[in-house]
Amino acid sequence: MKRAAFPLLGIIFSTLIFLPIVRAEDVPQQGVTMTVYDGIMLGLGPWQQEPEQPVCYSGVVTMIDFDWGGAPAAEGCPQNFFMVHFTGWLTVPESGQWEFLNWSDDGFYMTLDGVLTIDDWNFHGCGGHWSGPNEGYSQLVAGQSYALDIWMFEWGGGACARLWYGAPTLGYGVVPAAWLTTSALPAPTPTPSPEPSQEPSVEPTPEPSPSESPSPDPTPSVEP
Repeated sequence: MKRAAFPLLGIIFSTLIFLPIVRAEDVPQQGVTMTVYDGIMLGLGPWQQEPEQPVCYSGVVTMIDFDWGGAPAAEGCPQNFFMVHFTGWLTVPESGQWEFLNWSDDGFYMTLDGVLTIDDWNFHGCGGHWSGPNEGYSQLVAGQSYALDIWMFEWGGGACARLWYGAPTLGYGVVPAAWLTTSALPAPTPTPSPEPSQEPSVEPTPEPSPSESPSPDPTPSVEP
């Protein structure tokens, strides 16, 4: 009995050696990176050239759903005249035609994988701007991660920044934390299509030709 234990231990040990090691830094973190700049840019947008304004905050937030009112976007940042940059990855749960809505005060500019999704870069209160009727709809694939890049600025007074979605069947709502990560998720594994089953062919048994048919035995004659 003791000898039988040694091969079993060897199998377990060799299996543990070849198991993949998943490090904590390899697991995508939930949320997006938020960077706040002390000051705003006039003329070109910050997505067109690197901002010269100093960074007053940088960290990870779970969602883009802020109503700062008259308070600063982060501690140590100004209450007015600031910009916020959100970067991360968006992974939606169903494929189809999507649209997005920003509630922002003031301007808001968003791209997905480098494609313009929302262009609301102007002065306004905390109102909504749908991407679909304005910039167009987005055709997204479930489980695939898309690079999310958002800029917003605040001029004065109240400030807010919220990102909503309009999904094919899920309705409307704020983009939840479960869909946002700081790095891309692993690509979904395609499901192999089943191969058509092949039934074994049965060849018909050839019927004998007349020439090959056995002749009947002659009837024996009965002599008187």
